[in-house]
Amino acid sequence: MLSQLEFMRGLVQLVVEKLHSELPHLQCDDTLFSHTVDETLGFDRELRESFGYPSSQPSVISVLTQAQIFLKWISMEKKCESCLTSFPAKETIKICVHYFNYDIHL
Repeated sequence: MLSQLEFMRGLVQLVVEKLHSELPHLQCDDTLFSHTVDETLGFDRELRESFGYPSSQPSVISVLTQAQIFLKWISMEKKCESCLTSFPAKETIKICVHYFNYDIHL
């Protein structure tokens, strides 16, 4: 069990280093930035839920909550929210379906 934890901690460290190097460049492209945030959150959730990675250990989320990155993330969330609230319900669903690339036909 200890070796599995050490492996996961090492993997988290590699992802943190990669995010530190890539996120400043990705802030210029909303689509790539959004995708990276989504994948990072999914990676963290998968480690914790499927592999029991303890919350007391370092997390990739720490990179996303650094001031400049976090402000960009919140800004994008607000922009998306204001865009979606300006459409009727059916149109909002279509936008979400398109945005998340779901294969649903309304």
